[in-house]
Amino acid sequence: MKTSVAIRKIGQIRAEEDIPSVCWAERITALHPLKVYAHRVNLVVVQKLTGTREEGLYIYIPISSYLPHTGVDGFEFVPDKQSAKTYGYTDGADVWHYTRNRTP
Repeated sequence: MKTSVAIRKIGQIRAEEDIPSVCWAERITALHPLKVYAHRVNLVVVQKLTGTREEGLYIYIPISSYLPHTGVDGFEFVPDKQSAKTYGYTDGADVWHYTRNRTP
């Protein structure tokens, strides 16, 4: 996919639609995601998929009015301040380990 096509597409991405890898920032690519998608205004970095179960990092974007809550949309969260420091998300963003069971 050409970059110009990806940039046009990113503006059309709906919630929970995969964000094309050509649009990932270096810090996201460094996490070796299987896929990345938006959940509300936040970012989901899927690092493991097993059937209908996902695992990875959930990145809370400071401008988002949605703070992650376990039980909403099948997510279970564990805050991880060490991951936030490791991956450079220290400007007010929080990084959470998550698991999510999705219905087929």
